[in-house]
Amino acid sequence: RETLRRLFVFLEVDEDFVSPRFEDLHNTGDVKLVTSTRAGNLLAASPVASALRRLPPGSREAVFRPAKRILSRSVERPKVDEALRGRLRNELREEIRRLRELTDQDFATWQV
Repeated sequence: RETLRRLFVFLEVDEDFVSPRFEDLHNTGDVKLVTSTRAGNLLAASPVASALRRLPPGSREAVFRPAKRILSRSVERPKVDEALRGRLRNELREEIRRLRELTDQDFATWQV
């Protein structure tokens, strides 16, 4: 909420605006570590899935979450060795500095 408040201040809109949708989770780690099976891809492109996407968010999740567990498989998170991590830090150092300067945020918890 604090991040949204700061964003609203930046955009010069009502900084006290609150919506229940702010509590919705998007792009969580578990979603990124799952890929659809072939059957899942076929079903996702079907008219049935298209109709289900029109359901209200709570109902839609109640249907899609169990189906996703059945029709997907885990993807192993790749390991990044320290040499590559060091090269990435060096390569991104200037962009990180500029982002911190532009936003006036230190992003202390971010890491490569």
